[in-house]
Amino acid sequence: MQGKVIRVCLMYILLAILILAVLPLIFVDKMQATAESETDDAVPVVSVLVAENDTQSMSIEDFVVGVVAAEMPASFDIEALKAQAIVARTYVLYHSPLPEGIGGRHGEIAVCTDPNHCQAYISEDEMQKRWGKNSEANLAKIRQAVQETQGLVITYQGALIDTPFFSTCGGQTESAEGCWGSERAWLQSVPCSYCTASKHYRGEIAFSLSEAAKLLDVKKADLKKIKIVSRTEGDRVAIAQIGDQKISGTDIRSKLGLDSANFTFKIEKAKIIFFTCGYGHGVGMCQYGAGGMAKEGKTAAQILHYYYQEVEIKAVY
Repeated sequence: MQGKVIRVCLMYILLAILILAVLPLIFVDKMQATAESETDDAVPVVSVLVAENDTQSMSIEDFVVGVVAAEMPASFDIEALKAQAIVARTYVLYHSPLPEGIGGRHGEIAVCTDPNHCQAYISEDEMQKRWGKNSEANLAKIRQAVQETQGLVITYQGALIDTPFFSTCGGQTESAEGCWGSERAWLQSVPCSYCTASKHYRGEIAFSLSEAAKLLDVKKADLKKIKIVSRTEGDRVAIAQIGDQKISGTDIRSKLGLDSANFTFKIEKAKIIFFTCGYGHGVGMCQYGAGGMAKEGKTAAQILHYYYQEVEIKAVY
């Protein structure tokens, strides 16, 4: 009888030891799982300069919805919109004072909504005004594109990258070095036959020789003898010679308001006519090219890997 009592006591002691040993582990695992879940699901909040002296804090995903709505036609295939969402998200995180970024483009503020400086953005009220009766369907489509890519960004060798984009390349994108003089491995010139549907695929604009000379700050007589000295890999004008001045193609584009630095020209009596290919700086993703690729059945990932070389697409939250 005494031996049986001892055995029962030992059994209860062993059970108690087992419970005391296992419970903390279960509790720790549960806490770790909860913490990981909270970390993985946490959507960053960014500060955005939406107008002069008007800064708003919002979820990055909400911001990306407004960027995609402003930057790309809602009529584009969903895969093109998804590509734009990933590019926009990467851009704002890269230019963010958050731990993942390199620092805000406006101090403690991540980005602004000026498309000439950062990224365009419109609110839902502005979407309503822009789209009218199609606003509900368009917004639903864009939200779908953003939700299906939530947390996805583009990286190169494990780090977030700058992801420039533009409207229309006109047949060939530009490298970062060709446009800005700084080499970036993921921003190389690639051929693009997908953007022919853009109204900016080819353009033409004429100036009087006097007007163009004034805008370029050169002599009218010298402008009559303008010649292209060199072109970039992306076929943009690198250097043009006007008299004794050498002017970059990007400066000519900026001063004359040309669609692109990929241009030719013709002088007819008292005027000069410029013929342009594409619209924008030409570096990174061609938006109308993305639209054309998606229309042909390419996925967002295929689009991004085409315009940004040797990159990875991964989730950061």
